[in-house]
Amino acid sequence: MNDMMYSKTITYNENTTFQDEQGFDVQPEDFKKGEKLAVFVESDTSSSSHKTVSMATDIIQLEMSREEKLERFLAKGDNLHTVVLYQEGTTPPYDEMDFEKHVPESFSGGISWVPLC
Repeated sequence: MNDMMYSKTITYNENTTFQDEQGFDVQPEDFKKGEKLAVFVESDTSSSSHKTVSMATDIIQLEMSREEKLERFLAKGDNLHTVVLYQEGTTPPYDEMDFEKHVPESFSGGISWVPLC
């Protein structure tokens, strides 16, 4: 977790609850990279709030807006952001050098390689 210009590691144990915003139980292995979570940690008044490891008491999977879900694919300004979709477990048919050679400035707004599940 990165927040407030410093990094924290959040751990959990058998007492940690995992729910979605509607209160239904979810499993930690169902979380995907980039999802938005509300994490509540054990309070520890004897240590600094800048400690690097905290124990989660509750983790809530939050709904994300369409813009939040697509944010990493959006180019900034007038640039072009290239998104390459490919079948998971295979090698994409093109690499960065092919794109740059055949489509100049294809990286001006970034590139994302997205495996299809």
